Parts: sequence; C-alpha cells; structure tokens
Amino acid sequence: MSGVIFFFHHRYLVQGFSPTNKQVPITLLSIGHQVDTSNRTVELRFAFDNDESFFSDQMATITINQTAQVQGFWVPLSALIDGIRGQWNIYIVQPNEQNTYTIDTMTVNVLYANRQYAYIQGLPLENHAIITQGVHRFSPGQHIRIAEPESTEVPATSAGSHGK
Repeated sequence: MSGVIFFFHHRYLVQGFSPTNKQVPITLLSIGHQVDTSNRTVELRFAFDNDESFFSDQMATITINQTAQVQGFWVPLSALIDGIRGQWNIYIVQPNEQNTYTIDTMTVNVLYANRQYAYIQGLPLENHAIITQGVHRFSPGQHIRIAEPESTEVPATSAGSHGK
C-alpha cells in the first residue's frame, strides 16, 4: 500500500455517469486498508472540490495525469510484437558482412501508449534499426538485405507520344 500514497496530494478529474456527464475536480481523502477478495480492489474516498453531487457507490472514470521523465523511445504500435508471458518485443536489424542483416528480437517495456505510438524502454542508448511495419513477415534469425528506395520521379513524356 505504501506505493499508492504518493498520489495523496494530487488532484484528479472524475467523470461520472450522470445526465451532464461532465468532468469535475476531486481530491483523494483516504485509501482503504483492506483488499476486497472478490475483485481485488481497494476502496478510495474522494472529496469534490465544488458542489457536485453523485450517488454513493456510483461508478465513475478517474483521469490521472502523471508526468515522468524517463529515458526511452517512441515507436509505432505496428513495431510491437507479442512476447512470452505478456511481454512486448521488437525486431532489431543487426548488420552482417556483405551488406546483409540479421533480424533479432529484443524485449522492451511499454511505458505509455496512445492510438498510434508506444513509448518503450529496454533498448540500449545507441543507434538501432528496427522493423516498424509488416512484422508478421519476419522472424528472428532471418537474414535480409535492405532494398534501395525506389525512385519516385515520373519519366518525362513528349506531348505527341500518348499511345498513338
């Protein structure tokens, strides 16, 4: 329980399932000292910072904004691969001789994710090439050659040569 106490002096926003369905500020007053064995929850008691009224035991969504300065990297969600025991992996590309590469798996910790990106930790702080799309097409230990980017230039045509 001691790990929860640092939230004590923070303010939160709560959105209850009421006709207005608006967010209101609240303050955490106390944390229960007993875990409910049926659902593994702990009771929390909050005070409304203004004169809002909710019902006792009413369900609500609490928004907790927490800022932490942690070293890590942003990667697209498409780069994450399911690992064992609920862990996440990414494919990194290790250079070999003769301009070839080997795919290797690295376990990472996802610290934060939104709809497009995940903030991960677990890569050493050095340059890594990672596979960000089409991870289902690759496997660890696979040898690959990185293709040169295709030219996006459109060839010039003369005005009179349109298939006549």
